[in-house]
Amino acid sequence: MSDFRFAPIENPDTEVLWAGLRDGRLLIQKCSACATHRHPPSPICHACHDETHEWIEASGKGEVWSYSVVHEPLDGWPGEVPYTVVIIALEEGVKMVSNLVEGSHEAVHIGAPVELVITDNKAGVALPRFKLSGSA
Repeated sequence: MSDFRFAPIENPDTEVLWAGLRDGRLLIQKCSACATHRHPPSPICHACHDETHEWIEASGKGEVWSYSVVHEPLDGWPGEVPYTVVIIALEEGVKMVSNLVEGSHEAVHIGAPVELVITDNKAGVALPRFKLSGSA
């Protein structure tokens, strides 16, 4: 998938995430009260309901928690198929929906180790995507 079909909508809860990605870093929230990591960003902690948090840099490493290989393009969204949609369990304990951008969709499996690849387009949109660890 060489270009993006849409741009993320930045808001006060997510603007730090998107700015971090443009700078080449994956940032996630960490609750100041109970130290729970969270993604996607939110104004309150889902564990203790505290409103204070800090942003920390995630390692960008994790494993495939679930995946689906898409073989048919969506109506009105022509594009390269097949592509792999993944749910990644990051080392920090949060899950993230993304795409596999390097490595064969035939090689992906539950538990496969992955690492972050930040891809951007001409409009300056940067997205967190993943490749199978060891992929060239």
